[in-house]
This record gives sequence, structure tokens and C-alpha cells, in this order.
Amino acid sequence: MKITQSALACAALLLAACDSSSAERSGETVPPPPAQSEATPADVPMTSPVAQSAIPAAMAGRWGMTPADCDPEEAANKGLLTVSGNSMRFYESVGELEEVAASTTDSLRGNFAYEGEGMAWSREVTLALADDGNTLILEEFGDDAVPGARRYTKCG
Repeated sequence: MKITQSALACAALLLAACDSSSAERSGETVPPPPAQSEATPADVPMTSPVAQSAIPAAMAGRWGMTPADCDPEEAANKGLLTVSGNSMRFYESVGELEEVAASTTDSLRGNFAYEGEGMAWSREVTLALADDGNTLILEEFGDDAVPGARRYTKCG
């Protein structure tokens, strides 16, 4: 098991906090905790704060369930999904990303707040890219969620 400098610094701080509270009760003087060093790239979490507040950039764009959904001339493109920033726009509803549980460059699991047709609801959602980024797989979980995964093809 590899122990990083950050893990050691955290452990030292925790021990110092425990020792200082018992020492304070006994009237002893406690030395300050050791200074924390700069984090190295290996210590930084895989997901940056920017990635945690937005849908991965590779998922941005227009996605269709059928070829007709990608046709801008088609009036009834009910299977069109447009992804940008922190939102998913469907034919008659919009889902806004509220919280990220996990995120990589090609997947996301989080909670979305939806609005559409005068109603509001929340869902836990997973989004994943497949087929070299040409397919977006969306699955919702929760009460009244559409069962199973929905597959969208990237519009050209």
C-alpha cells in the first residue's frame, strides 16, 4: 500500500488534535502540528471541482434516438436530447445537474432536477459514452423513472 505525504500529514494533524485536547486538560504545552506540504498531482482527486459541477464536455451536443431526431427540419423530433454545461434538454423537459456522485471524462452519475409540462421532479441519473463517443447511454433511477437504459446516437 502506498502512503502519500498528504495522508501522513492528515494523520499527524488528527493525532495532534487528539493529543492537544488531552494535553490542554492536563495543562501541558502542545507543539503546533507539522506544516502541510503542497499536494502533488498523485494526491489530487481524479475529479476536479469544474468537472463536478458540469456534465463531461465529451457529452455536450445533440443526440438522437432515431436519425429523424437529428434533423433540424423535423418538427416532431421527440427523441432529441441536447446536452450542454450542466443541463440536459429533452423535447418537453429540462434536467439540471444538482449534485455529482461520480464523474470521469466519459461517465457521470448524479442527481438531476427536472422541469417540464408544469411539473418538477428529481432523478438519479447515469450517463456514459460508448462506441468511441458516438453513443450516449442514459439511465434514470427512482420512483416513476423510465425503466432500462436509453441509447442516443450523436447527431452529425
